[in-house]
Amino acid sequence: MTTFFDKKIILFFAFLTLIGCGEDSLYSKSETNQINQSIYIVPEFFTGNLLSNYSSARVQTIDQGQTIKFWASYLINEKAINNDEIANYPIALEWTIGNESYNVPFFTKTFKETGSYDAILTTTDFFQDTLRDTVTIQVNTPIKIKAVSPEDGYNLLDVTDSAGITLHWNISGNDPWEDLTCLFYASRFKGSTWENLVDTVKCEEPIIILGPFEQNNLILYHDTSIVYYWGIKVITDYGTYPSQRDSTSISSFRTRLKDNPLSIIEVPVKYHKIDQNTSPYTRVDLISASGDTIQSKISLLSQDTFYFKDIPPQNGLIIKATNLILSEYKTESVTMDVIAGSYNVTPEILFIDSIAPERAPLTNLINPEDSIVFKLKDLGSGINAKYIHVILNNDTLEHQFSDTLLSFAPPKLYQCHNTCELEIEALDYAANETSLIHWTLSSKDTFFLLEGPFPLKELQ
Repeated sequence: MTTFFDKKIILFFAFLTLIGCGEDSLYSKSETNQINQSIYIVPEFFTGNLLSNYSSARVQTIDQGQTIKFWASYLINEKAINNDEIANYPIALEWTIGNESYNVPFFTKTFKETGSYDAILTTTDFFQDTLRDTVTIQVNTPIKIKAVSPEDGYNLLDVTDSAGITLHWNISGNDPWEDLTCLFYASRFKGSTWENLVDTVKCEEPIIILGPFEQNNLILYHDTSIVYYWGIKVITDYGTYPSQRDSTSISSFRTRLKDNPLSIIEVPVKYHKIDQNTSPYTRVDLISASGDTIQSKISLLSQDTFYFKDIPPQNGLIIKATNLILSEYKTESVTMDVIAGSYNVTPEILFIDSIAPERAPLTNLINPEDSIVFKLKDLGSGINAKYIHVILNNDTLEHQFSDTLLSFAPPKLYQCHNTCELEIEALDYAANETSLIHWTLSSKDTFFLLEGPFPLKELQ
């Protein structure tokens, strides 16, 4: 805040009077006034009382892309001057930010680029005396942290090696005004990694996890692997507002099999959105690069893990998962190289149903005393009965659905003397909607004729 004394401020209308009223109205500099100037940085849409909500700023740290409002505040003889009153005073004010300038008490600006910017407020009174204040805007570079090594899923750690393993990561976006704090998390279980803070560590140095990793001397570790999950969180200095934080993804490393030339492969499989009453029939095959099936396993669970043991080392092993019943569920095969003595865990194989249900009438000629019946077919996640709608000329009809058959009562014959439009809407558990088509229902003497399907009118 800048203060100067013995400077005269005269109301603008008094200055006009001075011009026309002679020497008796001359402005006297012997009178004493005190002028205070302050800069406030407030949110973009702030319109309240500055003094009761904010403090004047010399340095303000913001995020990249943030919009803030610069606000000039004045006190004359310790009395606050409202912005709408400033025009009544012979005061000229100017903001400068780089090569930009503004001549208003307050304005908003969005900072799209990171870096440090000085905003200078210069105020000149009637006697050409000046006040000058500066606020520095520090625009944060987004802080980023990424795990580098060992590679996620590393599985060749010697369980008996006392030298252990070294964890590396990279940090970017550290601005000169920021101090960093790094937190190390680790767990034997992936889901609880971020709940288990191990220690505060130096952000610029790797971590060495010393071995050996044998946890029980009675275990031979011939077909057992120990896995660890870890991650690093970085936080900018708490004294800089707003503080930033980021975290690595959760990475894992594990021990190799001890004194075992063969390997183990663990294959997690999951179905995305499936009827809880449906039991998928899943087969997972290990196929060599030459096309020979090495091992196969089957499961009836919608989420399961397949374990394959005694796999010889090889390159180009194909892991193929297939549903033998629900043909609409598809997934991609996995190809991997198998190293001797390794315990391998593949990424989760996810079965996805992206095919919509199909529907068709059982017959096109309908007796008015009988129900109209459609067969709904879905060889994936299954028809969700809660989202079946039967619509006749924009009216929703009551219906029954059981064992793939949808039935509902026909209208009266006279109601479809002029052709009626019939829509059957359905949704499967994977949220696939039926195609946009309709049928027509028309009365023919003593029966109904069902024709179609046709594209909906809005598609024609």
